[in-house]
Amino acid sequence: MEIGKSMKLIVTSDRYEASINMFNAFIENFNFVETEFKYQGNPIYKYKDFYLIKIKDDLVEAYYIDKDFPEVDLVIFASKHSSKEEIPTLTVHSDGNFCKADVGGRDYTLSIAPAQYIKSALLFYYENCPLGYRASLEVTHHGPNLNKPSIWIEVGSTIREWNDYNAITLACENIINLRPVESDVTIGFGGPHYAPKFTKIVINEDVSIGHIMPKYVMDCAKEYMIEVMIKNTAPKVDYALIDWKGTKSDFRRKIISKLDDLDIDYKKI
Repeated sequence: MEIGKSMKLIVTSDRYEASINMFNAFIENFNFVETEFKYQGNPIYKYKDFYLIKIKDDLVEAYYIDKDFPEVDLVIFASKHSSKEEIPTLTVHSDGNFCKADVGGRDYTLSIAPAQYIKSALLFYYENCPLGYRASLEVTHHGPNLNKPSIWIEVGSTIREWNDYNAITLACENIINLRPVESDVTIGFGGPHYAPKFTKIVINEDVSIGHIMPKYVMDCAKEYMIEVMIKNTAPKVDYALIDWKGTKSDFRRKIISKLDDLDIDYKKI
């Protein structure tokens, strides 16, 4: 489908209430215009350097997007965020599976993480965060694991937030304002799912981050995934960040050994 080069693709889904609301907000609040193209029976919309589509599948199963839209430079998943804690949260992350693929994608496969776009999205959420919400990175998790730079920009964590017009509109504004932020490019190791140390560093320092491997996957992650993290972060990784107390000591030794082999510096945090 030849729809134009050097474009960004916003992907929404009929399966997610927050995603449907974001799709509607894009149409209502921005000057997206319907194009001559359709995808999965739905019109494709365009605004500046963005295309907007709505799919029928769960976003984590949209493994075909990069093949169907080979011309686009960046895929943006406009999604819900869910958590048992039910804390109102605006999240940003890359996707991939360090272990078995339990939620979409493929085993031991990572997407391409656009570090400087991730920083852009996190900073926008942090600087414009509504009262009662928090802005946070999440570690790399779930599918669909595209062979193209992709980023998840989410609203959560319950049906209440998925229908919060202000939060939904803010997520859309975040996407429309995405621009790579010039900064050192890193990958991260260790810590819990919401990556608080990495979130703080990306917000406060001249640092962006691609893939983050949390502590909870270190028992099942293959050692070669360390190299995959480096290869699948864009632009080129400058150095790694290691949450020293947030990593398992045996796996930390493997991390350091592999980084040394690849001539990648690391910093303790």
